[in-house]
Formats: sequence, structure tokens, C-alpha cells
Amino acid sequence: MKTTTLIAVIVVIVAIIVAGVAVYYYLTLPPPPPKKEILIGTSVSLTGKFSFFGQEHLRAYQIWVEKVNSEGGIYLSKYKTRLPVRLIYYDDASDASTAAKLYEKLITEDHVDFVLSPFSSTITFSVSTITEKYHYPLVTTYAASPGIYSRGFKYIFSVQPIAENDTKPFLEMLSKLPNRPSTVAIVASKTEWTMHAGKGALHWAEKYGFKVVLYEEFEPNPSDFSPLILKLKSINPDVVIAATYVSETLLFYRQMKELDFKPKAIWFGNGPDTPVFIETFGKDADGVFCFWTNKPWSTPDPEIQWLRETYKKKYGREPSNFVALPYASCQILQQAIEQAGDIDREAVRDILAKGTFKAINGMNKFDPTGQNILAYVGVLQIINGTNQWVYPEGPEKTADPIYPYPYFSG
Repeated sequence: MKTTTLIAVIVVIVAIIVAGVAVYYYLTLPPPPPKKEILIGTSVSLTGKFSFFGQEHLRAYQIWVEKVNSEGGIYLSKYKTRLPVRLIYYDDASDASTAAKLYEKLITEDHVDFVLSPFSSTITFSVSTITEKYHYPLVTTYAASPGIYSRGFKYIFSVQPIAENDTKPFLEMLSKLPNRPSTVAIVASKTEWTMHAGKGALHWAEKYGFKVVLYEEFEPNPSDFSPLILKLKSINPDVVIAATYVSETLLFYRQMKELDFKPKAIWFGNGPDTPVFIETFGKDADGVFCFWTNKPWSTPDPEIQWLRETYKKKYGREPSNFVALPYASCQILQQAIEQAGDIDREAVRDILAKGTFKAINGMNKFDPTGQNILAYVGVLQIINGTNQWVYPEGPEKTADPIYPYPYFSG
């Protein structure tokens, strides 16, 4: 074979090899991602009766988005790349029908890839019909009404424990005290979550051997609690359990003071776990109990302390109880997306249904109805102007409960 022919053959062989390598390399490259960002939508109650909670939700969501994007975005293994997150949010004005329309808009007009939770059982009940219709997984935050999870929905997952159990640890704690109380009165606002919390209190009070001397539901956001408080005062229960939202709690407690009603202990559903309660009542806030659905901010956990300090730096005050669960819901959604490795809502839904997720609130695992079987509730009591974790026993506990408490003693 002539030298020139040999060289030509070699060139052809090399060209074939190079072409083969190029084709192989091209075929084994990950496909380009379908978009340049992951679009996530939500409605938040920036106005209306849930405005405080909506503000806390939005702040938690924004802190999470900033953190994720500072790390390059959410990792999608199918494309071997990270995509940044962009948040779209609208004000639902604390109205369930408005929120449902907004989620329809987010899905059908804004074409979001995923959604985050609104606040409250009432709003979530409505919104979840939309997310279920379009097969969008929804990791809910404060949506504890059992009715939400009894409809056979497959795309809803609750971070929070169910409402009926909100008072269980409080009543369990009281039952173990050497000077345990005897009588309990229960009042509840007629909203989705508070009524279930109140009925749960009735169940647990009877289970732990307390005599329930009053169970009464009232219309939401009354202008005057004095008739109810005077009724309670005449009955004189050892303990009052009030399943209320913040505005109701503030009015109820203010009028308790005005009418000199001093039970040995009082538990509120919402309020004592927010800065506004202590700011409003000062020293008189001491002694009040409430529930807590995540590890307390005093827990020496690096992640909890990071969120606490980040919030304080951005907003100039301590975060309330209503920051951690929205943040946890984002963490859980992120883990499910990264495990799926793709913007695939069905795959993400299946992972949420089967997986166990570690988030800032602890461990999370969902039963077939979407309820969090690993969720827990603790008891807080305001002592010396700060929320202290008083039950159950464990590394999070920061103080012993004070019972009875001399309310409004000056």
C-alpha cells in the first residue's frame, strides 16, 4: 500500500473514531432543562383577618427562596444542573373563594411548576380542591382540620398535626401535676380549625379525668366577650381552654383582665406564641399557655438558629411560631423535587407519599390521607416575658410549668 493511501486510510479511521466519540458524547449528554427557572406560586393573606399569619408565611417563603438561590438553585439530576426559584404570590385577603381563584390563575395562567400553602384550614380546604383537580402536590402548613384529609385526595400533605390533638399535651401535662386541676371550661370560635381544636379538647379533658363544666362555641371575631367571660366567672373553672385566633385572643384576654377573671390556668390556640401578645400585655402576659408545633426557637439546633437569626436580621424581631412550618414545607417540597430529579409533579407527589423528610420542624412522614404521622405538639408558657417550652420532657424543655398562676397580680 502506498504511503499516501495508508495516510488516507488512517485519516478516515481517525475521522470515524472522532465522529463516533462525538456522537456518543452527544447522545450521553443530559438533556437541557425545559426552562431556566422553577416557578412556584402561592396566595398569602396580606390583608384581612389572617394578615399576621400571611405575612409570616410570605417572609418564611422568601427566606427559603433567597437561601436556595444563594446555593445555585434546586438540583435536578436529570439535567445535571441547578435551577433558581422564582416566587409568584398574590394577596387572597383572607378569603377562601378568592384564594381558590388565585390558585386557578397560578396554575392555568402563570403556569407555575409547583405551589406553596396558604394559611388556615378554611382557605386550604377551598384551595386544595383546585390543586387536586390539576394534580399539583400541596404541602400544607397550618391546615389542621381533619375534614381536609377525609376526602380521599392524593395530592395534599400536612406538615402540622391534626387539630383534635392540639390540646392533648396541655391536658396531659395538667393531669400529671401533683396539684392537678379538677374542672375545665372550653370555648371555641366557629371556624374550621378552632371548632375541631375545641372538640379535641373536650375529648382529651374527659380522657384525662377532668370535669368539663362548659363547652361553648361562639361566632368568629365578636366585638365583646364580656357575656361569655362573666358566664365563665360564675362557673369558676380551674382551667380555661380558648380555641381562638390572635385578634380574638387579644380581646378575650383584655376583657378577662377588665372583669378580674382569674382561672388557675388559661390556654389559647393562637396569640401567646406571637410577639404582639407580649408587646400588648407586658408583664400581664406571663403565665398564659399555648401550643407549639415545631421545635422552639431556643433549641440549640444550627438550622433553627440560622432561621431565627436570619429572620431577626431582616425584620427586626423574633420570629413567631408561624414561620417555622412554612419554611419546613418549602424544605420538604425541595427534597421531593431533588429526589425526583426533574420538574415532574407526579413523581414529586409519589415521593411525598412514600418518603420521610427531615426539616426544621423535625421528621415528617405522611399517611395515605396526607396527615403527618410524625408531627408533635408541645406546650409553651410565657414566663418572665418569653415563651418557655414546658412540656413534654426532652432536650427542648426550657422551664417547668407554673400552675396555678397568679394572673394580673401586678
